[in-house]
Amino acid sequence: MGKWYDLFVSPFEGEFIDTGLHKVQAAPGEVILEIGFGTGQGILKLAQAVGNSGRIYGIDISNKMCEITRLKVEKAGFSKWVQLISGDALSLPFSDSSFN
Repeated sequence: MGKWYDLFVSPFEGEFIDTGLHKVQAAPGEVILEIGFGTGQGILKLAQAVGNSGRIYGIDISNKMCEITRLKVEKAGFSKWVQLISGDALSLPFSDSSFN
């Protein structure tokens, strides 16, 4: 599914991601978690918004989505402040109040 996701889903998903990001209003220095990041469209926009003074964490149950997004994050130069985890959102490896 991973390699076809951007081709078929992204054109429809982009508007919803933009609406969500507008509501979040990510700012430089914030620490944000995205659950179920797919192929990383939201992760990339969040990483740009928080800049290198912030941190973005993402968790997705699909190893393939993590792989695709990791490549995009590296290509964009955001690797230093973006951490991606392949795992179940019902069992988060973070303490309470870790995020803005």
